[in-house]
Amino acid sequence: REWDQAFAEMICDIVVNQQVPRGYIDAGKAEWLKSLFCRDGRIESESEMEALAHILERADGVPRGFADWVMAQVKDAVLNGEGNLAPGPNAGGALTKGVISAGEVALLRRVLYAACSDGNVAITRAEAEVLFDLNDDAGANADPAWIDLFSKAISAAVMTVSGYQPVAIEDAARREAWLSAPENDVSGFIGQFFGALGRQK
Repeated sequence: REWDQAFAEMICDIVVNQQVPRGYIDAGKAEWLKSLFCRDGRIESESEMEALAHILERADGVPRGFADWVMAQVKDAVLNGEGNLAPGPNAGGALTKGVISAGEVALLRRVLYAACSDGNVAITRAEAEVLFDLNDDAGANADPAWIDLFSKAISAAVMTVSGYQPVAIEDAARREAWLSAPENDVSGFIGQFFGALGRQK
């Protein structure tokens, strides 16, 4: 575990701090990292996945497609039970096909919010689609932490698409009561929202 962390720190320092543009992952750096860490179409090791997550957390900016690619790697590992995820105290043990473990939830959270490190909490459509795919195929076998991550991330995606404006306290209370009602299927409603959005294009 110590090596995984040290490897991540060293790779991050080289790519983010020592190569120009310093502090940023540009398209050239992103393609180099993909070719280095994903020679057979899948992340090679836990230490490499940790390095990628670390880079996303430390860089001041990354190409949006690079963060989406890391998300896709996690999705593939979860749904197929193959590949490697980030190590650490919340790793959640070996991969199990169709099960979202606590470690996988923690990694998804890191990738999602590291890509928003400039203070923008927007979740892209591509990220939302990955989360919906995971929820459809593995949500029933997910660690309890998954529900919290999924609901908050999709809510952020809806606010991004719709153009969020703060609401009055009375409206906020009414919406909270509606969301808390057991008869309301929030994930189904949000799925219909994105489906309707796609049909408009």
